[in-house]
Amino acid sequence: MSEAKPIVILIGGGHCSGKKTCASDIADCLIRHSPEKLDVQIIDMKVYLMSKSAVQTSNNYIALPSRYDFGTLLKDLAHNDHAPDVVLVHGLYALYNKELRDFSSMKIFVDSDPDTRLTRWIRRDVLQGAAPLEDTLTQYLNFARPEMNEFIFPTKESADVVLPRGPEEIGIRLIVDGVEPLLKKKHNVIGITREDLIAPPLPGINSLGVSGFRTIDFKGEDFDGQKERFYGLN
Repeated sequence: MSEAKPIVILIGGGHCSGKKTCASDIADCLIRHSPEKLDVQIIDMKVYLMSKSAVQTSNNYIALPSRYDFGTLLKDLAHNDHAPDVVLVHGLYALYNKELRDFSSMKIFVDSDPDTRLTRWIRRDVLQGAAPLEDTLTQYLNFARPEMNEFIFPTKESADVVLPRGPEEIGIRLIVDGVEPLLKKKHNVIGITREDLIAPPLPGINSLGVSGFRTIDFKGEDFDGQKERFYGLN
């Protein structure tokens, strides 16, 4: 059923913004509403982490993107014997490397309020006993925040889709809608329709959308090579 090259969707964003959840939700929605058996693979970029390289600037230490092995990731995507239909790659620097962006079919940036991300970080590490609060705050202030400002947040400009409040349900459904023409192109229109891919409307939302605004429709859009296209799903 699959061709040699899968549909590659990149999911980038800041620390604790919801990248992993976004990838999981997209995969679940695609598989659940596809009439055919869809093979979806999720890759965490942490697998390609080589070292914890950092550079000191003033009183801060900024972790460097070079600690990720982009070359091996690209090679694995291009020569994947498993050949899934869709590959979802999530990580801090999923949108950083130009070759990786060019290889992909869709680029998503998962945004979130800094206070929300810090709260999630504290809940994940401190409340679960993985690290003391003081160490967590030091890591956030001296490493994560400057890294976000210097390297991660600028990659938002390369995104096709921006989720400003994390992986909200309606945003996930709109993304899945955008994958539909890519699947049709890949499988030469094997019968996957808009209705097959998209879940039923959310309660209280009619065909015109909330408050009279028409629901965004990606039908007919092709995200391949659209470097300057930007969608903010507010």
